[in-house]
Amino acid sequence: MGSIDVAGDGEEDSHWLRGLRSRRLSQPDSPGSAEAEEEGSSPDLEALRARQQRLRELKAGLAAAHLEDEEEEEELEEEDDPEEEEEDEVTSDSPESLSGPSQASVGQVNSGSAPVGVLVRCRPLLKEGSRIKLSASSAKSGKVMLRLQPEEQSRSRQSEPKVFRCNGFISEEGTQADVFEHVAPVVDRVMEGYNGVVFCYGITGSGKTHTMSGPPKEPLAKQVKDPAPPEVIAAQQGIVQRAAKRIFEFIRDRSARGEMFTVEASFLEIYSPDGARENLIDLLANKADEAKLEVKQDALVGHKAFMCEGLKSVPIRSPDEMRQVLEGGRRRCTYMETSRNCVSSRSHCLFTVVIESTSSSSIRDTDPDVRRGKLVLVDLAGSESLKKVMAVQEANEELRRKQAIGINKVLTHLGAVVNNLNAGYENSTGFRNSALTMLLRDCLGGGARALLVANIGPEADWSSETAMTLRFAQKMMKVKNVEQKVVIDASQSLGSMLC
Repeated sequence: MGSIDVAGDGEEDSHWLRGLRSRRLSQPDSPGSAEAEEEGSSPDLEALRARQQRLRELKAGLAAAHLEDEEEEEELEEEDDPEEEEEDEVTSDSPESLSGPSQASVGQVNSGSAPVGVLVRCRPLLKEGSRIKLSASSAKSGKVMLRLQPEEQSRSRQSEPKVFRCNGFISEEGTQADVFEHVAPVVDRVMEGYNGVVFCYGITGSGKTHTMSGPPKEPLAKQVKDPAPPEVIAAQQGIVQRAAKRIFEFIRDRSARGEMFTVEASFLEIYSPDGARENLIDLLANKADEAKLEVKQDALVGHKAFMCEGLKSVPIRSPDEMRQVLEGGRRRCTYMETSRNCVSSRSHCLFTVVIESTSSSSIRDTDPDVRRGKLVLVDLAGSESLKKVMAVQEANEELRRKQAIGINKVLTHLGAVVNNLNAGYENSTGFRNSALTMLLRDCLGGGARALLVANIGPEADWSSETAMTLRFAQKMMKVKNVEQKVVIDASQSLGSMLC
């Protein structure tokens, strides 16, 4: 396990951090500091560490609070772009309801330019209650327009429906198979030697982990008494399991033509127990051989890519092996019961699959070129409103508060990277402010095919968080990637090829 304590540099500090610094400068010295200085003695080490820890928590809390305030301001100031409205003119007189059929496919992008695709998925209502007013309709541009009616008790300015754009929409009646139809083009691109990434993003309890990994074979919490029946698990397999099946179907077909393949997987957790540090945890390593993890530049790919040094990779030879690796890692993930989710993931998880292949024509060469594709499947922890977290009295309240601060801090850095990429700040995007954003450097504004699955719920009292999720998803659509095939020397490959 490793940890990373990240802080932005001077050029990338936002106004909340500068305000914090100015307040620190204006505060009077603590009692006894003058005497300590005169006597030339240092403050008590433990007290100093406690103050430093409190300062880190305060910075992280201010970052999360700033994100919430910024979203509220955008909600007030956001104006529709007339040019985009004209482009996305609705073609249906009666927009489809929330429970309507799935919409346009994501992923069919010409080689070269590859903007991030966005798929919005709404899970079913978990318990009886009022629903949000959300409708979907097709547009001439091929995109989907979602209209969200805000809560009536919100500001008067919000009485008009908010319009959000995406590439695809899956309603409450949609299935895991429907989701994977949008993911499949990303997997196919990886098999050809490109990089691909799929994110699941949304608030706590919106269905991200279910979408990514499906139900666990074994209960992950005491509240879940029994695992799901085998037939349910099969039908509800998530993106990871379905990607594994598609990868090995591809290998089977291409192996018949003489191509050779190597597949390896790794599983990384990024967890902040105190709201400040980011602990890097290898979910596949045993305690005995767990190495110190460190994020470094990937010399194999170039300066726009990072890797986690010390992270264990395991060879994968079948879909079943990949599923076993996934389940083993999931049992080590950090979970906690919350008011919205009895098995709430409290960390960001990256399941990475690397596929190397050699074409039949180059196998006879003494030094054949090897295609290297990388698929990164990212299950982001759920964003949380600190106001709502603090309003609910729960067990482990202090730990959950710190976890929420840590989660929101990393998501704030991710949002800042997206904003900076869209603004064209190529040299100061803020990737180095978090381990997560560093590891996603080649996936955002880089050379990967990318898809964001924005998970939302139909509950009316979640409408403000739903709007925040859709707003972030719409920003992701503006991020442009340029796909680049990765070819390496055989001497740099993973090892023995699968026939």
